[in-house]
Amino acid sequence: MNNIDNSVIQLLQDIQDALISLKNGQEALEKKQDAIQLEITSLHNELKDRELPDNTIVASVNMIEQDLGISPTAEVKGAINTCTKHICDQLAALSSVQILGPNSS
Repeated sequence: MNNIDNSVIQLLQDIQDALISLKNGQEALEKKQDAIQLEITSLHNELKDRELPDNTIVASVNMIEQDLGISPTAEVKGAINTCTKHICDQLAALSSVQILGPNSS
């Protein structure tokens, strides 16, 4: 074999190695994505039965519609509801918020 043949073979081997590396990276990303999806589903299931004042969710959706100029789908509104519940729970756990006491209204 001559130098050109060796160069072509080396180049093809490098391409094959790069493709294998990309495939492995893609598989790792898909596993992470699956794990994140499971966490989101778990969080959604945990929070979906909690009640929040409608005005909290409506305010969030209105901000998105007015500030960003888009109308969220029902799926996005559900995600907003879940996230808002989670944020409210996190805020309620803060000692600085607990000191304020319950809201009378």
